[in-house]
Amino acid sequence: MCLAGTASAGTIEYTLNGTLRQVGGTDNGGYDGASMTFAIQFDDTVAYGSFFGSGIAVSMPGATVEIAGASVGSSNALYTTGSTLNFLPGFGDIVQGGGSPTFSSAGVDLRLILSDILSVSAGSSNATAGTMMELDDFYTGPINLGGAAVFLPLNSAGDQYTLDNVSALASTVAIVPLPGGFGLAALGLGALATTRYIRNAQ
Repeated sequence: MCLAGTASAGTIEYTLNGTLRQVGGTDNGGYDGASMTFAIQFDDTVAYGSFFGSGIAVSMPGATVEIAGASVGSSNALYTTGSTLNFLPGFGDIVQGGGSPTFSSAGVDLRLILSDILSVSAGSSNATAGTMMELDDFYTGPINLGGAAVFLPLNSAGDQYTLDNVSALASTVAIVPLPGGFGLAALGLGALATTRYIRNAQ
């Protein structure tokens, strides 16, 4: 899934995909059996900086969690967080402040415990303060959570879900929009040509 309109040349997008399975509670939100996709983009032209004095991080203003599936009903939604998230390559973790990020949609809140999902990538060993983010800083491939509860709907006390068939992917995306000046110029030339045609016809 791509965060439409937010990518720029050289942007790294990291995604997690899996199927939600209830491991606690009553499935009040109907998430059991739904697909879940977590997506976040980072600007790889920004260097790693220090984080709480014990690690390094690169920050991104927000991320999304998309829930979809026939069994989910009204819980099909794109959940967002407007808060800054930090990627810590040495811990293989993405955090909000110092903890797990919270996502919201239409008054419904959920927490994704990424620290129990993600792993450290072997390629992250060369990530240090002042270096740029690279694709191999992220762990990719299948992930076995062993039934750990990682998805918590905060509006439904006691409901807990794990993720099955989890896969992680890091990729470089680039959206090259039509330059605004060029688009406006083309529009102006088109209008001028139309005006001249009308005058000549008269």
